[in-house]
Amino acid sequence: MKTYKALTAVGAALIILGISSCTPDNNKSDNNSNKNENNVDFRIVEKQQTFSLEGSAKDYDTEKDLLYSCEARILMPQDIKGHSVDSLQNRIFKVAFDTTAAAGHNKLMEDAFRTAASELGYVPVDTVVPENTYDGYLIVEGDVASMTSTILSYSVTVSKYDPHAAHGMYGSYFINYDITGGRLFGLNDIITSDGLDKLVPVLRTTADAMRNFAGPTELKALPADGNFYIDLRNNLVFVYQPYEIASYAQGLIEIPVPAYQISDILTPYGKSLFNL
Repeated sequence: MKTYKALTAVGAALIILGISSCTPDNNKSDNNSNKNENNVDFRIVEKQQTFSLEGSAKDYDTEKDLLYSCEARILMPQDIKGHSVDSLQNRIFKVAFDTTAAAGHNKLMEDAFRTAASELGYVPVDTVVPENTYDGYLIVEGDVASMTSTILSYSVTVSKYDPHAAHGMYGSYFINYDITGGRLFGLNDIITSDGLDKLVPVLRTTADAMRNFAGPTELKALPADGNFYIDLRNNLVFVYQPYEIASYAQGLIEIPVPAYQISDILTPYGKSLFNL
């Protein structure tokens, strides 16, 4: 794991916050050291592993067993203004690998990679191959989608290609964190229960207005798992995965809704979060 000193998204946010980030590794003993109310610190957690899929050569009529490459690069929060980042880290790993970080970052990613490779129906065997010679891949990326002095929106993007598939598949999933309060929050925290139903026609109307550049959509519900982030203009941006409401070719569909336009369905906490 190494300290990351030049990330564009975080760099822009740190200008807003007026904070210097990224303490060298040798000055950190653990996630809770050197924390203070003015510090924002991220570090890169990364791992790459390639497997030979034992027995696949016969099924695919190839000379050698197929190769499957797995790679993760996660911009991991270490300190957010003195708050514990355990819940945020665990949520990131849960979204990225469907497990928490209790086993340690390296072991967690290794187990997740091996599981993903074994789900292809073969025994994964560790191997080393020249770069970009694999037949399938799994790539997991974690990064800051946007960050202000009060809200951090974090994105996890998972890209996958199974050997000999027609095309790959990908999705982006978002985690939202209240920097001031030091807590995670979701749609149920900021939108009233009645308001969640009222959001659907609002999103449909906006999607229809975006048709000329986003293409046609069939929007009948909120994104799966309430997938949204908050951009730098205080828009709630609702994100639909490929195939969720549109064709694969249209990719991710992002539908922005200004917070002030839906202030009547925000919870008291939601209004305070957006200063409304």
